[in-house]
Amino acid sequence: MDKFDSLSDTESVKSQLTSDREYFIIADFNLDKDRLVTLLKGFSAFKRMLHSSWKFVVVLRAADGIKKEEAEHLLSNYKYREDIVLTNDDKLNEKIAEAYALISVSVEEIFPIPVAEAVRLKTPVIALKTETLDQLYGDAIVYTENAGSEAIGEMLMMIYKGETFRKNLIKKIEARQLSYNMDDVVKILKQNLLQ
Repeated sequence: MDKFDSLSDTESVKSQLTSDREYFIIADFNLDKDRLVTLLKGFSAFKRMLHSSWKFVVVLRAADGIKKEEAEHLLSNYKYREDIVLTNDDKLNEKIAEAYALISVSVEEIFPIPVAEAVRLKTPVIALKTETLDQLYGDAIVYTENAGSEAIGEMLMMIYKGETFRKNLIKKIEARQLSYNMDDVVKILKQNLLQ
């Protein structure tokens, strides 16, 4: 499903993107074909376990990442293609805020910006563990040790199954006000970059 058109201001983003269905979102700057394939396999594992109408919103936001045409071609043979929504970064904050959880599989960045965006918006996060993320957010986000499809599928299912767990993550995000103070973020980034 392709949602690259501008979104209207009269309907909620969730309504426009997914017809009010729950969704996970990825908005990594450096999303490439291999990572997208891995994510799709992880989402497939989640869908097989759940048999639901949940969606996965894929934000294509970087000039050097996977292109829209490549992603569409990749999805042409994907079993759950009707549950994948390709979109741009128009109204990105609203898209992240309404997501059930943000997934970040960025391996190049020690501090993935989409994670900071999600935490600021109090959206639960599943991300690869880095020292910087751990120092900033501790157990307020869910870490996966690898970006393999099995691990991603398991994390999606864990967030889905544990509504209390998800609510506790949101409470932990709210309690870690450090995440909103850019001076603290810059200090921790400097410490980790200079190691």
